[in-house]
Amino acid sequence: MSGERRSKYHCFCAVRTVKEVCIVCPVFFWVDFAMKGRRRTMRNLLCIFILVCLMAVSSEAAQADCVVLVNSYHQGYRWVQSYRKAFVDNIAKDAMVVEVDLDTKRIPRSEYAERARKALALIDEVKPEVVVLADDNAFALLAEEVATRKIPVVFLGVNSNPRNAVTSLDTVVGVLERPLVKRSIPIINEVLNKDFRNFLVLFDVSTTSEVLFNEVFHENSIKFMGYTAEIRTVATYDEWKKAVLAAPGQGFDAIMLGVHNTLRDEDGRHVPYRKVARWTNIYSTLPLFAFWDFSVSSDMACGGLVLFGGPQGEAAAQLTNRLLEGANIVQLHTITAERGKLMFSRGGLKRWGLKVENRKDETIFFVD
Repeated sequence: MSGERRSKYHCFCAVRTVKEVCIVCPVFFWVDFAMKGRRRTMRNLLCIFILVCLMAVSSEAAQADCVVLVNSYHQGYRWVQSYRKAFVDNIAKDAMVVEVDLDTKRIPRSEYAERARKALALIDEVKPEVVVLADDNAFALLAEEVATRKIPVVFLGVNSNPRNAVTSLDTVVGVLERPLVKRSIPIINEVLNKDFRNFLVLFDVSTTSEVLFNEVFHENSIKFMGYTAEIRTVATYDEWKKAVLAAPGQGFDAIMLGVHNTLRDEDGRHVPYRKVARWTNIYSTLPLFAFWDFSVSSDMACGGLVLFGGPQGEAAAQLTNRLLEGANIVQLHTITAERGKLMFSRGGLKRWGLKVENRKDETIFFVD
């Protein structure tokens, strides 16, 4: 994208074409010049010039297909950055993409409804051809409301059953996400030539965690193939620390980092997920593994069979393009996200004294 600006709704409006850059950049230059200038005539001429430029941009935007992308979280979150880049890179070049962040990883739940209301106000204002809802919170809060407006909905990163959020599945299509617990643990052991049997899987208390428990895990202790994965949710940073420090004495061999983005400290302040993972890396005596690529780093989890945001963003863009081309949404099919890729941090493996000893036929991605 050539440039971005933030609107009154705190959304990101994409400037998509070279033509727009040629128009918009001189506008900002001359606005700055006018603010410093002292001659009234020059200011008046510049105002006329700016008005003409804005009318030209508005005319082009009015002719473009509009897509609203609603992010459940915020721009600084690596998961958002991953799927967002893939979505923008693959969406039709003549489409105008408008984004809005609900920021639900950092704000309290009591504010979710107001954020959703503002997002709907934006959708009503721009009247997009398609609305893309990223992750569980955006889908749960907005899918039915958007569908009632007769606007096609594309989703990605959704763990819940879509039937729980919409009256009719004929109004939505997208990419379902499923953490790979039962596939991850055996593959981790085989690739690292280890015998980690008991895993503590830690999650925060959030919409995603609740959905995963209800839709995927169903119980606190999952036993399969001689392995045990205990699913545990905690609401605060202090509870998380206690769970990590107590894990060795409770018979666990390793810890899996689930969703850990909504933890709060003793003063009720949000604790960034990187801080949580880095503390865990420092103080855990058990090796750390992960479900998502953004948790793999030399100072966080050492690796695992992880999901990436990029493929989901690309798939959502392709579905959106089909709709913009005139396809009927009932002709399209919801898909499940890619089955994960093995990813390890070299520094993380060294931290835990681990080595990749059996590559099997799997492609393995390494980061520092």
